[in-house]
Amino acid sequence: MLGCRRGERMFAIPGNHDYYSGGQGMKEVLKSFNQTASYFCLRNEHWQILALDTGVLDSFNLVSGAAHPMPFLPDDQLAWALHQIQVGQEQGLKTIVMSHHQFFSRRDSVGVANAGLFELATLPDQLRGTFVTSEWWTKNSSQLPGHLPEGVAPAANTRLLDQFNQSVREYVSAFYWGHEHTHSIFKPYAGIKRGRLIGNGCIPVVKDYDVYGSNPNTQAAPWGGHPQHVPGPRVGHGDRFWNFGFVTLELTESSAEAKHFQVEITDEELAGAGYRVDMFYQETY
Repeated sequence: MLGCRRGERMFAIPGNHDYYSGGQGMKEVLKSFNQTASYFCLRNEHWQILALDTGVLDSFNLVSGAAHPMPFLPDDQLAWALHQIQVGQEQGLKTIVMSHHQFFSRRDSVGVANAGLFELATLPDQLRGTFVTSEWWTKNSSQLPGHLPEGVAPAANTRLLDQFNQSVREYVSAFYWGHEHTHSIFKPYAGIKRGRLIGNGCIPVVKDYDVYGSNPNTQAAPWGGHPQHVPGPRVGHGDRFWNFGFVTLELTESSAEAKHFQVEITDEELAGAGYRVDMFYQETY
């Protein structure tokens, strides 16, 4: 969610859980924001923020343990997004991309390229026109970036990498995403110079879970190994949980200043004693 000062507009993009119950709650929130779509572009004479709805193709869990496909953009939203990129390039704008789902992950699985049972289950939505996609039937895993065999789970979402090709990724100043309920500042990876995981906004993660570890079950060889963190900035934890967090962006004519804050979660704070907030990372690009 893009927040703002009192009296100014707010914007939101949905994640997978917003669609699990049919998306009604999310639709009501968007309506209250006077937001006419689940994705949007904010633009001025120097910058544009491109916010994507990756949740629409991750709208249900079919069966526990079944292969789950990577989320990506349906055909209409992809055409819209690439047009915004083209406009930004033609006008000499700097672009920031925001999405719920990751373009790559060090810790989690982003899914596999194809999962037949899941794809079949989307047919009612496609027949109703909820979304339309040709991705699953036109390209398999070996034809996507990384060229991995079918069924192999990559460390990067190769469908999103394919939709936003190398030149587009290199043009974008920064990518911000969530889905994982934690925070990471990554070194350049998979053609993305600034990948920022900022998913620790509201769902607590127990501190015993190693949020900074790497996933031994995902294949990262095509990109030189798993994504690496920028040395230094790491979110802390309280008595039982990793800290919550949020990011502010200040855009000027020539640069963006991003400030990363953490909110410590202690037993005292959970009991209503108030929260301690501190900025632990700042960057300008």
